[in-house]
Amino acid sequence: SNQAEGAPPYLIWLCAGLIPWFFMQEMFGQGSDVFHRYPYLVNKIKFPIAAIPTIFTGATLIVQLMLQAVLFAIYFAYGQPPTLYLLQVPILLVLMFIFWTMFSLMISLLSALSKDVANLMKALSTPVFWLSGIIFDMSKIDIPVIQRIMDFNPVTFFAGSFRDAFYDHTWFWENPDKFIGFIVIFVLTLLLMVLVYRKFNEEVADAL
Repeated sequence: SNQAEGAPPYLIWLCAGLIPWFFMQEMFGQGSDVFHRYPYLVNKIKFPIAAIPTIFTGATLIVQLMLQAVLFAIYFAYGQPPTLYLLQVPILLVLMFIFWTMFSLMISLLSALSKDVANLMKALSTPVFWLSGIIFDMSKIDIPVIQRIMDFNPVTFFAGSFRDAFYDHTWFWENPDKFIGFIVIFVLTLLLMVLVYRKFNEEVADAL
Protein backbone atom coordinates (compact mmCIF):
# COMPACT_ATOMS: atom_id res chain seq x y z
CA SER A 1 0.00 0.00 0.00
CA ASN A 2 1.25 3.49 -0.75
CA GLN A 3 2.09 4.84 2.64
CA ALA A 4 1.01 8.26 3.85
CA GLU A 5 3.87 10.59 4.67
CA GLY A 6 4.87 10.17 8.31
CA ALA A 7 2.59 7.17 8.86
CA PRO A 8 4.04 4.33 10.97
CA PRO A 9 5.59 1.45 9.00
CA TYR A 10 3.28 -1.24 7.60
CA LEU A 11 5.07 -3.87 9.73
CA ILE A 12 3.66 -2.22 12.87
CA TRP A 13 0.15 -2.30 11.39
CA LEU A 14 0.58 -5.99 10.50
CA CYS A 15 2.06 -7.06 13.86
CA ALA A 16 -0.49 -5.06 15.87
CA GLY A 17 -3.28 -7.19 14.37
CA LEU A 18 -1.40 -10.47 14.03
CA ILE A 19 -0.08 -10.69 17.61
CA PRO A 20 -3.52 -10.56 19.31
CA TRP A 21 -4.66 -13.13 16.73
CA PHE A 22 -2.17 -15.69 18.12
CA PHE A 23 -4.03 -15.45 21.44
CA MET A 24 -7.48 -15.70 19.81
CA GLN A 25 -6.37 -18.62 17.63
CA GLU A 26 -5.54 -20.57 20.82
CA MET A 27 -9.07 -19.84 22.04
CA PHE A 28 -10.60 -21.32 18.89
CA GLY A 29 -8.29 -24.33 19.19
CA GLN A 30 -7.38 -25.68 22.62
CA GLY A 31 -9.37 -23.00 24.45
CA SER A 32 -12.63 -24.32 23.03
CA ASP A 33 -12.06 -27.82 24.46
CA VAL A 34 -10.25 -27.39 27.78
CA PHE A 35 -12.19 -30.09 29.65
CA HIS A 36 -11.10 -32.83 27.25
CA ARG A 37 -7.60 -31.41 27.49
CA TYR A 38 -7.46 -31.53 31.31
CA PRO A 39 -10.02 -34.21 32.30
CA TYR A 40 -8.07 -35.10 35.47
CA LEU A 41 -8.74 -31.58 36.83
CA VAL A 42 -12.46 -32.26 36.53
CA ASN A 43 -12.57 -35.87 37.70
CA LYS A 44 -9.61 -36.48 40.01
CA ILE A 45 -8.81 -33.08 41.54
CA LYS A 46 -12.45 -31.87 41.44
CA PHE A 47 -11.37 -28.41 40.33
CA PRO A 48 -14.19 -25.86 40.05
CA ILE A 49 -15.38 -26.14 36.44
CA ALA A 50 -15.24 -22.39 35.73
CA ALA A 51 -11.64 -22.14 36.99
CA ILE A 52 -10.21 -24.44 34.31
CA PRO A 53 -10.88 -22.20 31.26
CA THR A 54 -9.81 -19.20 33.38
CA ILE A 55 -6.43 -20.79 34.10
CA PHE A 56 -6.00 -21.80 30.45
CA THR A 57 -6.82 -18.28 29.23
CA GLY A 58 -4.48 -16.83 31.85
CA ALA A 59 -1.62 -19.07 30.70
CA THR A 60 -2.29 -18.10 27.08
CA LEU A 61 -2.33 -14.44 28.12
CA ILE A 62 1.17 -14.77 29.62
CA VAL A 63 2.47 -15.80 26.18
CA GLN A 64 0.53 -12.88 24.71
CA LEU A 65 2.21 -10.46 27.14
CA MET A 66 5.62 -11.62 25.90
CA LEU A 67 4.49 -11.10 22.29
CA GLN A 68 3.13 -7.65 23.21
CA ALA A 69 6.59 -6.82 24.60
CA VAL A 70 8.01 -7.78 21.18
CA LEU A 71 5.39 -5.55 19.54
CA PHE A 72 6.44 -2.60 21.74
CA ALA A 73 10.08 -3.33 20.87
CA ILE A 74 9.28 -3.24 17.12
CA TYR A 75 7.26 -0.05 17.65
CA PHE A 76 10.10 1.78 19.42
CA ALA A 77 12.80 0.27 17.17
CA TYR A 78 11.11 2.08 14.27
CA GLY A 79 11.47 5.33 16.22
CA GLN A 80 7.74 5.71 16.91
CA PRO A 81 6.84 8.13 19.70
CA PRO A 82 5.42 6.98 23.05
CA THR A 83 1.80 8.20 22.99
CA LEU A 84 -1.13 8.19 25.41
CA TYR A 85 -2.90 5.82 23.00
CA LEU A 86 -0.55 3.02 24.09
CA LEU A 87 -2.22 3.18 27.53
CA GLN A 88 -5.21 1.35 26.06
CA VAL A 89 -3.10 -1.78 25.50
CA PRO A 90 -3.49 -3.04 29.12
CA ILE A 91 -7.23 -2.28 28.97
CA LEU A 92 -7.51 -4.32 25.76
CA LEU A 93 -5.56 -7.21 27.29
CA VAL A 94 -7.93 -7.30 30.28
CA LEU A 95 -10.97 -7.11 27.97
CA MET A 96 -9.50 -9.88 25.83
CA PHE A 97 -8.91 -12.04 28.91
CA ILE A 98 -12.49 -11.59 30.19
CA PHE A 99 -14.22 -12.05 26.84
CA TRP A 100 -12.27 -15.12 25.72
CA THR A 101 -12.51 -16.75 29.16
CA MET A 102 -16.31 -16.52 28.85
CA PHE A 103 -16.08 -17.88 25.31
CA SER A 104 -13.77 -20.72 26.42
CA LEU A 105 -16.03 -21.76 29.31
CA MET A 106 -19.17 -21.70 27.16
CA ILE A 107 -17.73 -23.58 24.18
CA SER A 108 -15.69 -26.03 26.30
CA LEU A 109 -18.85 -27.06 28.20
CA LEU A 110 -20.54 -27.80 24.87
CA SER A 111 -17.39 -29.52 23.54
CA ALA A 112 -17.27 -31.77 26.62
CA LEU A 113 -20.74 -33.04 25.70
CA SER A 114 -20.13 -33.18 21.94
CA LYS A 115 -16.74 -33.48 20.22
CA ASP A 116 -18.36 -31.97 17.11
CA VAL A 117 -18.39 -28.54 18.77
CA ALA A 118 -14.62 -28.65 19.34
CA ASN A 119 -14.03 -29.83 15.77
CA LEU A 120 -16.25 -27.05 14.43
CA MET A 121 -14.28 -24.41 16.37
CA LYS A 122 -10.94 -25.73 15.09
CA ALA A 123 -12.32 -25.73 11.55
CA LEU A 124 -13.60 -22.16 11.97
CA SER A 125 -10.18 -20.82 12.96
CA THR A 126 -8.87 -20.48 9.39
CA PRO A 127 -11.95 -18.82 7.83
CA VAL A 128 -12.19 -16.48 10.84
CA PHE A 129 -8.55 -15.51 10.27
CA TRP A 130 -9.20 -14.64 6.62
CA LEU A 131 -12.58 -12.97 7.22
CA SER A 132 -11.61 -10.79 10.19
CA GLY A 133 -9.11 -8.42 8.62
CA ILE A 134 -6.05 -9.76 10.42
CA ILE A 135 -3.74 -9.20 7.44
CA PHE A 136 -5.74 -6.74 5.37
CA ASP A 137 -7.77 -3.66 6.21
CA MET A 138 -11.47 -4.56 6.48
CA SER A 139 -12.49 -0.89 6.37
CA LYS A 140 -11.31 -0.78 2.73
CA ILE A 141 -14.15 -3.15 1.77
CA ASP A 142 -16.83 -0.66 0.81
CA ILE A 143 -19.84 -2.96 1.18
CA PRO A 144 -22.13 -1.68 3.96
CA VAL A 145 -23.57 -5.12 4.86
CA ILE A 146 -20.05 -6.56 5.33
CA GLN A 147 -19.08 -3.55 7.46
CA ARG A 148 -22.20 -4.13 9.59
CA ILE A 149 -21.32 -7.81 10.13
CA MET A 150 -17.72 -6.88 10.99
CA ASP A 151 -18.99 -4.55 13.73
CA PHE A 152 -20.14 -7.71 15.53
CA ASN A 153 -16.94 -9.71 15.01
CA PRO A 154 -14.92 -9.78 18.26
CA VAL A 155 -11.77 -10.89 16.40
CA THR A 156 -11.98 -7.83 14.14
CA PHE A 157 -12.67 -5.68 17.20
CA PHE A 158 -9.52 -6.77 19.04
CA ALA A 159 -7.20 -6.74 16.01
CA GLY A 160 -8.52 -3.30 15.04
CA SER A 161 -8.29 -1.93 18.58
CA PHE A 162 -4.62 -2.87 18.96
CA ARG A 163 -4.05 -1.13 15.63
CA ASP A 164 -5.83 1.93 17.04
CA ALA A 165 -3.24 1.98 19.82
CA PHE A 166 -0.06 1.26 17.86
CA TYR A 167 -0.79 2.49 14.35
CA ASP A 168 -3.77 4.82 14.00
CA HIS A 169 -3.25 6.62 17.32
CA THR A 170 -6.96 6.70 18.16
CA TRP A 171 -8.99 5.36 21.10
CA PHE A 172 -10.79 2.09 20.42
CA TRP A 173 -14.13 3.48 21.72
CA GLU A 174 -14.02 6.39 19.23
CA ASN A 175 -15.63 4.23 16.54
CA PRO A 176 -19.14 3.86 18.02
CA ASP A 177 -20.37 1.19 15.54
CA LYS A 178 -17.43 -1.06 16.32
CA PHE A 179 -17.55 -0.41 20.07
CA ILE A 180 -21.32 -0.90 20.43
CA GLY A 181 -21.11 -4.03 18.25
CA PHE A 182 -18.52 -5.46 20.62
CA ILE A 183 -20.58 -4.58 23.72
CA VAL A 184 -23.59 -6.38 22.20
CA ILE A 185 -21.50 -9.53 21.52
CA PHE A 186 -19.90 -9.27 24.99
CA VAL A 187 -23.30 -9.19 26.73
CA LEU A 188 -24.71 -11.98 24.52
CA THR A 189 -21.66 -14.16 25.24
CA LEU A 190 -22.03 -13.51 28.97
CA LEU A 191 -25.74 -14.45 28.92
CA LEU A 192 -25.15 -17.58 26.81
CA MET A 193 -22.25 -18.62 29.03
CA VAL A 194 -24.43 -18.36 32.15
CA LEU A 195 -27.23 -20.34 30.47
CA VAL A 196 -24.89 -23.07 29.23
CA TYR A 197 -23.08 -23.24 32.57
CA ARG A 198 -26.30 -23.59 34.57
CA LYS A 199 -27.60 -26.26 32.25
CA PHE A 200 -24.49 -28.42 31.74
CA ASN A 201 -21.87 -27.83 34.44
CA GLU A 202 -23.12 -30.87 36.42
CA GLU A 203 -22.84 -33.14 33.39
CA VAL A 204 -19.23 -32.45 32.40
CA ALA A 205 -17.65 -34.96 34.79
CA ASP A 206 -19.90 -37.77 33.51
CA ALA A 207 -19.35 -36.79 29.89
CA LEU A 208 -15.58 -37.04 30.28
